[in-house]
Amino acid sequence: MRKTNSIRTVKLRGLKPAASSPLERHNCILPTGLNKVIPVGGLILCCMLAAYCPQARAESFKPFRGEVTSEGINVRADATTTSEIVCTLKKDEPFEVVAERYGWYKIRLPKPAPLYIRKDMLEPLEGKTYQVSKENVNLRLRPNESALILGKADRGEVLTVLEEKEGWYRITPVPNSFAWVHAKFVRKSEAPEEIKAKGADSGALKETPAVLAEEGKEITVEGLVKPKTIKTIASHKLIIRTGRGKDLYLLKGDRAELNTFNSRNARVTGTVEYGQNLEYPSIIVTKVEALD
Repeated sequence: MRKTNSIRTVKLRGLKPAASSPLERHNCILPTGLNKVIPVGGLILCCMLAAYCPQARAESFKPFRGEVTSEGINVRADATTTSEIVCTLKKDEPFEVVAERYGWYKIRLPKPAPLYIRKDMLEPLEGKTYQVSKENVNLRLRPNESALILGKADRGEVLTVLEEKEGWYRITPVPNSFAWVHAKFVRKSEAPEEIKAKGADSGALKETPAVLAEEGKEITVEGLVKPKTIKTIASHKLIIRTGRGKDLYLLKGDRAELNTFNSRNARVTGTVEYGQNLEYPSIIVTKVEALD
C-alpha cells in the first residue's frame, strides 16, 4: 500500500481541552513523524516553533523609524539579495519600517527611490502637483510596463512630479510604496509610538486647543481641500492657515463630491467630531462650496 504524506497539528499531553497550544493558536503544523505526544520540555519546543509562524511574527512586530548604520546600503524590491536594487541609503538616513520578514525590513520608499507613474494616469493641478485620475494605479521602479511594481495610487490622490520621461512621470515616493532593507544594517532612531503619532499621512498636521474646543458644534471653516493617501477614517482633509500656522480637519462625507474640490480652496460646513482614538478632529460634512 503506497504511503502518502500528511500533516497534523501537535497535541500536548496534560493540557485542558479548552486551552490551545502556541502552535494551534497560530495555525502551525508539523510534518508526519513529529506528531507524537511531546514529553516533558516539549512545550519549550512548541513555543520556539510558534515564534517562527508568520502570524505570530506579524502580531508581535511594531513599526518604527529606522536608519542604516553604514554608507551605501542597498534598498531592494524584495526580501532577498538577488532582487533588484531600488536605491542606496546614506548612513543615518531616516525611513519608516512597517514590517519584518526573514531578517529583512519592509520600509516605506525613501526620498531617493525612483518611482514612476504613467503620464496618462494623471491630471495637472498647479505647478508640479498632479491628481491621479484612475483607481488602483501601479507605481513602478522604472518608466515601462514591465518594471517592478513598488506601490499603488488611488483616484484623487495628489502627487508631486519630479520629471517626465518617455510618457511617464517620476514622482516623489508616496506612503503606499515599499521596498526592503536587510535588518542587520538597520537600527532604530526613535520609538514606535512616535511613528504612530506622526501618522502614515505625510501631510498630517497637529491639532490646536482651539480646534479641540469646537467638538460637537456645527461650524463653517475655509481652507484647502486635499485627498488623504490613507483613507481608513476619512477620504479628505482640510488645511486651514491661521495666525498660529496651520490647523487640520479630517473630512467625512461623500467621497465623489469631495473629490471635485481636490486642491481647491473651499468653505466647509459640518459638525466637529473628536474621538479619543482619532489623531485629528473630523468634520461630518453637510455642505461644501468652492472659493476659487
